[in-house]
Amino acid sequence: MGDTRYDHKDEHFHKRGLFLCSNQVVLEHPHYNTREGRKDWEARIENETLDKFAPTPTIMSIQEGATTRTWYDAENDLVKVKVFIPLPEKFASFLKYELNKVAHDAKSKIEAPSS
Repeated sequence: MGDTRYDHKDEHFHKRGLFLCSNQVVLEHPHYNTREGRKDWEARIENETLDKFAPTPTIMSIQEGATTRTWYDAENDLVKVKVFIPLPEKFASFLKYELNKVAHDAKSKIEAPSS
């Protein structure tokens, strides 16, 4: 699995596999950007608890492990939706392994006697 354009033949990755992960997507909201949908959006932001730290009206929700953020993008006059999920455990454990390896290598270089 993977793309040979970005695979630089690093043996380390060939042994463990190539790890690619996308855990979020941003789209123009399919309903709230229609004439009827914009009315629904205006009514919804008046009745919902909004993210008070967001610069524009923003609604956050969590369902079945996925977090959804819906907000008004004033610059483009669009309501957008972002859905994101946590990184899969396999990917998270790979990142942890790599970070530990880098830290160990850096520590070894610091402790190595200079010639």
